[in-house]
Amino acid sequence: MNHRKLTLLAIVAFSLALSGCLHDGGGEAVERFVESEGDVESYSYSSYTLFEIDAGTGTPTQTTEIDRDARVDVAAGELHVETYSTQDAGAESSFSNTSTYLLEDALYERTVSDRGDTGWMAFDVQQELDATWNARHQLPFYRELLEDASVSSAADADDADGSTALDVELDDEERTNLLDRKLGDDVDALAELDVEEFTTTVWIEESTGNLQRVETDVSVTVEDEGETGAQSLNVALEFVDDFHGYGEPLEIDLPPEARDAEPVVER
Repeated sequence: MNHRKLTLLAIVAFSLALSGCLHDGGGEAVERFVESEGDVESYSYSSYTLFEIDAGTGTPTQTTEIDRDARVDVAAGELHVETYSTQDAGAESSFSNTSTYLLEDALYERTVSDRGDTGWMAFDVQQELDATWNARHQLPFYRELLEDASVSSAADADDADGSTALDVELDDEERTNLLDRKLGDDVDALAELDVEEFTTTVWIEESTGNLQRVETDVSVTVEDEGETGAQSLNVALEFVDDFHGYGEPLEIDLPPEARDAEPVVER
């Protein structure tokens, strides 16, 4: 079974998960974060994604890891993101490093991977610019996610200095939105599922309402009818976003070698 099909199965499984009992607590910290939208002119973040599929004895575990470092100038509508991705499935492995610059009038990208080097590419289609901005500017997504979610003090997480740790209960739609944003795949098929874990914890700075950290852990078992018959797939996901540098001055400068990139009409 190919990696993409397993990804699709996993996302469907998560989207159908039953939501837990809702409760409230720590709402003031969330409210400060939601209402701070117009106050943030710039910020940076680092994110980590781990995606593992274990099909059982005799089959190598498929592992995908993605590290991302981003600087977002909200006031100027510009950003710079470095994305590092590795995939490992026993004897097979791959990697890619992508540099992304979104400036006022164009998007520039370059990917270096085990398959080669794309060189710098420029996109000036507004749809491409908007899609990249919406995907990499993380705070609006988390504001929308937390605005109506039920939260409570996190029993199994320590408060960081000046921050409150909160457990977040997400319903089916909110879980689907989170997974779709992180994995970026459409949903189209599933056999059966057994959700073992879906937890989200956030850390919000008490004095400012700034979001400091988001952790999500997901574990499911998917019963899939593959080409060789039914098989049980254990799928584990981990998402971590760390936010910092609020309000710090940012200079997002395009590398000189990217300035002569020829515009690409479509990907």
